[in-house]
Amino acid sequence: MQTAEYTFSQRSVTCYFDADFRGLADLVTDGNMIIITDENVFNEHTEKLAGSRVIKFAAGETNKNQATVDQIIRELINLGAHKNTFLIGLGGGVVTDITGYVAAVYMRGIKFGLVPTTILAMVDAAIGGKNGIDVGVYKNMVGTIRQPEFIFMITVSWIPSRSGNGSMVLRRSLSTPVSKMHCCLPNWKDIRCMITRQTRH
Repeated sequence: MQTAEYTFSQRSVTCYFDADFRGLADLVTDGNMIIITDENVFNEHTEKLAGSRVIKFAAGETNKNQATVDQIIRELINLGAHKNTFLIGLGGGVVTDITGYVAAVYMRGIKFGLVPTTILAMVDAAIGGKNGIDVGVYKNMVGTIRQPEFIFMITVSWIPSRSGNGSMVLRRSLSTPVSKMHCCLPNWKDIRCMITRQTRH
């Protein structure tokens, strides 16, 4: 596992690359941690999540809305979540967006970290503190800019085949010959390069 520090909105965020999911226990006290994920990720990795407190919601952009946020908040209340609770957003861009937003508004703000499971989330959605939900046909109409405590880039066994590769091709094609692209599987060097570029905007 490798680490790097990036600055977004004048705040430093630690990124962990090629990390083992079990390493979260070294960053967050298990008793305070609640994982937010979607049903697809949960169903695919049920065994790995066994023993963790998990809130899951229906997958897909159509569920990135206030109704889902309300559902998550109700479940947080039922689980006894408090100011010291630490949220983990485990999933693609919809999950990371919603987790950051819920963390910003629940009890006026609690800490959170992101564990993106798609390449697109690693190089875009989880980067820069962009959190929010859609309102009808209007994407990301409501949200916050709030940085996570960390971004945990887990090993490829969690990442769906070809996830986000189209975005990587589009972005890298602006400056990289096709023969030198690495888009079939996550390439940590490429991902770190993309994150660095995000800090410059």
